[in-house]
Amino acid sequence: MAAVVGRHRVDGARGTRGIRIPQAPAVPTAPLRTDIQTNTVWIWLVVLLPLVTLPTIFLIDWRGYLESSMDMSSLDTANPMLPSIGMTLASLALSIVGYVVVGIGILCAWLDWRELKRRGIQKPFHWAWAFLALVITNGVYVIGRGVILRRQTGKGLVPVWVWIAVTLLSLIVGVVYASMIMG
Repeated sequence: MAAVVGRHRVDGARGTRGIRIPQAPAVPTAPLRTDIQTNTVWIWLVVLLPLVTLPTIFLIDWRGYLESSMDMSSLDTANPMLPSIGMTLASLALSIVGYVVVGIGILCAWLDWRELKRRGIQKPFHWAWAFLALVITNGVYVIGRGVILRRQTGKGLVPVWVWIAVTLLSLIVGVVYASMIMG
């Protein structure tokens, strides 16, 4: 099968020797702005806020809930939903706390974005990406911000590494606590 490159016909038998394929012009890059301070109090709040919700997993007696859920003989026959009402309210309260923390994180992302623009960062990573914390994680904003700042200033990845450490710590605490409950 032959292809046409420019004015030349190229096929696999003869190769492409002698044919110059035009290249796109190089995009000029702006010089690194190493004079701009990239750390703001707001990014550190975005990164560390998830630690606020970590201790809340210890506020519920998960083992007691699991045991009462499996032991049907302890249920009050007049009101079989009674043991789960307290758990439902506790879960609801923890969910509300989680959403408040995410909301504060989104606000801090906006304040961080605004501060970076004030400091002279051209097109900082947009704060609206922080809304993905409602679905995935606040790491989308933290990582995107780090990549953009690294391109423009040559620095700005420390919050990314701290976010990774916070995420791993939360995961390890959660797994250890779950194994203690189940064990």
